[in-house]
Amino acid sequence: MTSRDKYLNLLYYSVGPTYYISRALGLLPVRVVRTKNQIRITSSHDFLYFGFFLLTYLFLSSYTIFALISDEHNYKEIPKGFLFVISVMILTSQIITVIMAYVMRKPLLNMIERFAEIDMHFGMYNIKMDYKTALMKNRVAVGWLTCSVLIRSAFTLQNVSVDFIQQYAVFAASFMKSQLKYLFIIFVEALYVRLSRLNESIAAGGDMKALSLLHFKLCNCCSILIHIFGLQMVMAVGVSAANVIFQNYFLYRMCTTSNCKEHFYMIGAPLFWILDEMLEIGLLVKFCSRTANVANYTPVLLHEMRNRTPHDDDLAREVLVFI
Repeated sequence: MTSRDKYLNLLYYSVGPTYYISRALGLLPVRVVRTKNQIRITSSHDFLYFGFFLLTYLFLSSYTIFALISDEHNYKEIPKGFLFVISVMILTSQIITVIMAYVMRKPLLNMIERFAEIDMHFGMYNIKMDYKTALMKNRVAVGWLTCSVLIRSAFTLQNVSVDFIQQYAVFAASFMKSQLKYLFIIFVEALYVRLSRLNESIAAGGDMKALSLLHFKLCNCCSILIHIFGLQMVMAVGVSAANVIFQNYFLYRMCTTSNCKEHFYMIGAPLFWILDEMLEIGLLVKFCSRTANVANYTPVLLHEMRNRTPHDDDLAREVLVFI
């Protein structure tokens, strides 16, 4: 196994739980093929994978929307039009997400290859990466995601009477919407860790030219990441914001038109949905902002080093080249 394959294997190892969940939901039309001598990430047979999930989600969405239109039992607390609109938004975003995952599969492969190349250079310059910690964070994220979606789905099914297919549609749509955000956060976290290690090496007096080049490569990975997930994140956050409004309205309707003591258990559904959606949006903002901050700190750090050694002409030249 080559040095590049070694780091590609470590990357796969650190995001294993997210990889399997994303594959199972149709979010990752690429697969890891490992043999004795090499590891490669391929998109072979991706059209069959894409077609299967697209048809499955189209069927689930069509069935669920038709059931919502024809069933009058669930509209005692929620106006029919309101429930229909929010359901269409969530199910449509699910289908668009699968399509975007297929369209962006090659840029995703490109980004993963670049991460492996950067990690290989980190190893050459003795910059240590903790893949076990990354794996642990990944497991915690997947565990929390699974529990939160199960609780949300259980609360929802207490308030809305649906059959098994609709139950699965609710679970799959909720899981996919949340998993998409966590998948993006995991890649952003990977950028943050590498940029932090890079700044530490620059501060310790490492090879300025080589480290500056790695900084630009990481920024290029960030650009690819935004290209892959930008539209999907805008759509996911929009759906989450709409869902927060819907759940607040649902909570208001229950408290004003029903006997709260009789239906007290029903209040848990909108409350948990609101808190969970706000948490996901908050995590997106937190991880993106701190990654941007650590990337923007690199030129500040270089200027600080230059000011501490004003007579170091080599450092001055490297700072000017970086800027």
